[in-house]
Amino acid sequence: MTYTASYDLASPGEGKYLVRFFDEDRTTLLREFYVEPGTDITTHEVYKNSIPTPPTKEGFIFTEWSWPLTNIDKDLDVYAQYRQLQEGECLVRYIVDGKVYFEQGVFVGSQAYCVPPEIEGKRFLQWVPELGIVTKDTDYTAIYVDDDGSNTGSG
Repeated sequence: MTYTASYDLASPGEGKYLVRFFDEDRTTLLREFYVEPGTDITTHEVYKNSIPTPPTKEGFIFTEWSWPLTNIDKDLDVYAQYRQLQEGECLVRYIVDGKVYFEQGVFVGSQAYCVPPEIEGKRFLQWVPELGIVTKDTDYTAIYVDDDGSNTGSG
């Protein structure tokens, strides 16, 4: 089994649940941490930023985690799930604050499109490069400015 970074966001203890994220091979541990019962990892201010970015697989696109990350009521192992890109389909990723915010398959000749997330205290400025017609696999990075107008880079 291969291990990478591991973080305890809540201390292990009675009544807490261990959530472990694996690649689709079911052996490569991407991250693990403890949560309080009933936690919704996707919206919790601390935990949502701890969901690992699934590894990129050539010719495939990440679709979802194998189990919902809401209302955690037991120890949980979740696995990255992927689908194969179709012929003429490119992988387009939208990066926010150094992490993949969203990825999608877009066919060559189609327009890339993503609504940027709202970030408290910041205002979205632009995607870099500018969203356009897709011709190849592309990463777009969100650029935000502080509400006072200063450039903060991605996220």
